[in-house]
Amino acid sequence: MLIAGMVGMTSTTYAQTASRDLSELSLDELMNIHVTSAQRKEQRADDVAAPVYVVTQDDIRRSGLTELPEILRLVPGVQVAQVNASEWAVSVRGFNSIYSDKLLVLIDGRSLYNRGFSGVFWDGQNVLASDIERIEVIRGPGGTAWGANAVNGVINIITKSAADTKGTLVDVGAGNNDRQSATVRHGGTVGNTAYRLYSTWADHGTGVTAVRAPASDRWGAVTTGMRADWSGKADSIMGQASYMAGRSRPNWLDYLHPESTDVTSELSEAVAAIKWSRRRSNGALFQVQGFNTVTVRDESTLYQRETTGDVDVQYQTTVGARQAFVVGGGYRDSDLTTRQTPALNITSEEGAVANAFVEDDLAIARSLHVTLGSKIEWDRFAGVGLLPSARVMWNVEAKQRVWAAVSRARRTPAAAYRTISLVLATTTGDNGLPIVAMLYGTPDLPSENLLQVDAGYRLQVGSTASFDVSAFRGAYDHSTTFEALTPRFEFAPAPHLVVGSQYGSLLQVRTAGIEIAGHWSPGWRWRMDGSYSGLRFNPELDPASTDTLGAARFDGNAPQHQWQLHATSGISRRLQVTAGVFYAGRLRQTSVPAYTRADGRIEFKVTSQVTASISGQNLLTPSHVEFSDYNLGLVGSRVPRTVRAQLRWQF
Repeated sequence: MLIAGMVGMTSTTYAQTASRDLSELSLDELMNIHVTSAQRKEQRADDVAAPVYVVTQDDIRRSGLTELPEILRLVPGVQVAQVNASEWAVSVRGFNSIYSDKLLVLIDGRSLYNRGFSGVFWDGQNVLASDIERIEVIRGPGGTAWGANAVNGVINIITKSAADTKGTLVDVGAGNNDRQSATVRHGGTVGNTAYRLYSTWADHGTGVTAVRAPASDRWGAVTTGMRADWSGKADSIMGQASYMAGRSRPNWLDYLHPESTDVTSELSEAVAAIKWSRRRSNGALFQVQGFNTVTVRDESTLYQRETTGDVDVQYQTTVGARQAFVVGGGYRDSDLTTRQTPALNITSEEGAVANAFVEDDLAIARSLHVTLGSKIEWDRFAGVGLLPSARVMWNVEAKQRVWAAVSRARRTPAAAYRTISLVLATTTGDNGLPIVAMLYGTPDLPSENLLQVDAGYRLQVGSTASFDVSAFRGAYDHSTTFEALTPRFEFAPAPHLVVGSQYGSLLQVRTAGIEIAGHWSPGWRWRMDGSYSGLRFNPELDPASTDTLGAARFDGNAPQHQWQLHATSGISRRLQVTAGVFYAGRLRQTSVPAYTRADGRIEFKVTSQVTASISGQNLLTPSHVEFSDYNLGLVGSRVPRTVRAQLRWQF
């Protein structure tokens, strides 16, 4: 299903469709679904003045995908590349990396931002796929609503209310690569409170080396958690808690011991979150949300413990019939503790971020809406930043809309950019003197800024098809470079020559692109979705830069062209077949070739309570490579062909 939608902090506006499978809705009904928008207030999905996409639970189920980064492949304009068995690079509109620092990812409004690297530990997000209600994706700046690091996009994974997961679910699966998995979930009600308890475990196989041998990067994780939802006449409260423990072999290079990459990573995360909402009789909504997370990653090359506490408040109301306001603010405190190793050191620190925002949506005419907003944000290390935006939506007619937006966003430097000391390589010179290549942080590194213009057009064709196209142009200042330092001699622990570089900000980047998505559903048994995205990436290196590591040739680690096509056929009410084809163009700078992958899934409803399915990914070739992050010291592997069988019992 292709619909426009937007991230938000609540899922209450989805209640009108929660009891129905979205695949059963007509196109008119889909376009009338209300979601929370870039303005963090309720809107029709079709009325959002931004390039947006929603992946529903029905989309996830039909795809057969179970890992969060894999599910994001379904979204137009999102670049997803698997580096090895446990590591992914995920971004929107370029700048892809295992630590994509311009993409903000949330689960139920809780940020997964990591202060050490500003990225997401994807191997630590062991979310139960069947508990996801929808995934809302903003392509482009979301700084006015979400603050720093919401530069190229915002992804919010919204889980189901406990009221929608009553009963017991048992789900088991096995495959040639995703070896085994098991899930048990039980939900019920006590008075006005709905609850669910769950535990999910998965053991994942390894990638493949260039000679088609196992890559020894196997990983696994187990997550146990609960959620409770209480609702009264005007108030509602949601509380959830979970604990995840995982172990992987991410194949980080240890340059002090280059003969081995067999490094085990222990990862754990404890989460507690609560949200209170009160809706007044006039429609005004007041909401408070808070969460606390403790994340620990322990490897021979890195130990990191981060404790984050966050409180967010917002209030929305209308003034007359034509004006709506959303105002709010928040505060976040994070305590980063690291442990130095011989190869790597990042300084421990305590950070804080405070913000306030306001957005005003004004109906200038019946068919013309203008939204103005801004967020002011203070960061302990990056200082004050102003993140304004202006959006306009023109309803040409009932089934045609044209929109445009201009936005400013910023990316604040991660702790690693400011304080890292990393051994990149060791070698011996012609005279026998040891040479050590080092990378250092820059304490006063400025924030990176983006000014971007977006425009789009939406069209609904009859009751069976829809079409969505958006285009953008962006200008980035103070993007990352690696500035060469003057070589120097050091005499401890033994005489050696240090050849170093440090993080800089002497790169400007100009981007432009187009994203097209379409949907056709001629009947309840047939459905087709397709999309295409094109990206142009132009780096401009400052003449004062001494970067020799490729900033002048940087291509964003993203393909210039990618497309996908999905088709679903309901052979009968018990049997459903889904097929998908994905194409990603080559990555020029890292010499990763273009690839095409094909996925398929067959689902059979054995009884009203038991469903069996078999799914396959990467079916065209035995294996292929998708990404290279060797410059960060991560050894990649080839993505193998995978076939998986699954049995689900729900009662």
